[in-house]
Amino acid sequence: RTLARGGGRARSPRSRSEPMRTPLERPYLTRESRRVLVVDGDPSVRTMLGVALRRSGFEVHEASDGVDVLRACREHRFDVVLVDLELRGKDGLTLMREIRAESPRARLVAMSAAQGVDGFAAPLEVRQAGGTAFLAKPMGLGDLLGCIEAVLGGRGHAVEPPTRDERMTP
Repeated sequence: RTLARGGGRARSPRSRSEPMRTPLERPYLTRESRRVLVVDGDPSVRTMLGVALRRSGFEVHEASDGVDVLRACREHRFDVVLVDLELRGKDGLTLMREIRAESPRARLVAMSAAQGVDGFAAPLEVRQAGGTAFLAKPMGLGDLLGCIEAVLGGRGHAVEPPTRDERMTP
């Protein structure tokens, strides 16, 4: 049965027992394309992102520095690598270039809390370092998942800074 709504457009009804599909349940996001590496020097941020991504169905690995990242990239094939640009001891853009050399098929997403004219890295610098997308921290869960969906679908994704109510905080 179809229901006519708004100018005669027909829509098929969704059964109340049928759950709504989240963006990450779309067909092109298969189990094989869901391995994510979270790189952040702050353990609470790594944990928070890891928990959120695991609950969304991703296989998540975590790394705190450049040495751990490169070791993980040698041991596993990651589809998405979330890289904090403000890591201690290593420039995030340099690390992104090293990840790109080690894992050329991984989609790199830069994360940074720096904003404004004196921000840490411009989107052009992120792209030149092999980045696919940029997320401003703190970010909302919807922004994080939307960005990952976009890069797994082959599209880059720029995210505006979240509003105060949408921010994920540790």
